[in-house]
Amino acid sequence: MRSSRALLVAGAVLVGALAAWRLSRPTPESSAPALPRQQERTLAVVNGQPVTVAQLPIRLQDLGAKSPKEAHEAIRAALEETIDLGLLVEEAKRLGITLGDEDRERLRADEPPAHILEPMLAAQDQTLEEYRSAREQERLTARVIEQQVYAALQVSDEELEAHVGANRERFRSPERYRLHAILVSSPAGQEPGLAAEARRRIEEAEARLKQRSRFEQVAEASSDDLSGTKGGDLGEVAPGERPLDEPAVLQVVSDLSDGQVSGILEGREGYWLIRRDAHLPPADLPLDEVRARAEAEYRRQRGQTLEAHYRRALRERAEVKLLLPEPAPQVSATASPPAGP
Repeated sequence: MRSSRALLVAGAVLVGALAAWRLSRPTPESSAPALPRQQERTLAVVNGQPVTVAQLPIRLQDLGAKSPKEAHEAIRAALEETIDLGLLVEEAKRLGITLGDEDRERLRADEPPAHILEPMLAAQDQTLEEYRSAREQERLTARVIEQQVYAALQVSDEELEAHVGANRERFRSPERYRLHAILVSSPAGQEPGLAAEARRRIEEAEARLKQRSRFEQVAEASSDDLSGTKGGDLGEVAPGERPLDEPAVLQVVSDLSDGQVSGILEGREGYWLIRRDAHLPPADLPLDEVRARAEAEYRRQRGQTLEAHYRRALRERAEVKLLLPEPAPQVSATASPPAGP
């Protein structure tokens, strides 16, 4: 369900559409908007009850320019949402679904602070009571959908496996590199003397590695990174994670062979020496590892489809008569032929 705030935002867009629809229809009256009469205009009848312009999330004083086609599409969307909301509220009554004091207290607790809410309501020409009523209807109808659609939604292992198989890229471990590193810190803007000292230190560490000193020993002695206490072990690092969040560093590491040490790399933090221990390509994860995430995703997608069916079933059981007229056809202007000599 859309939130009440979303409905109000949508309403601001639909106002212009309603205006254009009205103005596109011939009328002997003055072109000035007759707000009270427009508010009473009936756009549909549902189970014998009229649905008027006033029930749509729109404000006629915010008239804007829209083409007749845009007007019709926008008003129709608002009308459909309003009808669905009314049917769901009636369904809540039929099912005995209500809100308690605790529900209302939670809704109040989630309201924006008064210094934000009051100007917002004034700009939308809405009272506090109307705002709260809309939020209560939203919560009530969400509870109907949850009880009638999602609570009964069961997901079998076969459906879950099919979903994971069809969306394999989202359920794979990312490409990773197992790395050891030495970092000599030299942030940008450092004094020239300190920057030169950092360069000397990383070159000294590189020289020790070339003399076949163990990487772990050099890292413990020379690295300014916390990983130095573990011999420079960075563990498994994916592209986008430090230090592979720097494209130049990632490119060098991807070109290394397993077991090979890079030359001196200059990055944002300073100077790096990196040993690539292993490349771990993307791999399919077993269903047990992705079950919770996959099931939540599948339930959400399947639930949206079932919710649309449920809403359609409510509409089919009700007596709905739409009175919204089709937009007036637009007459395209044709250029007059050029005058003869």
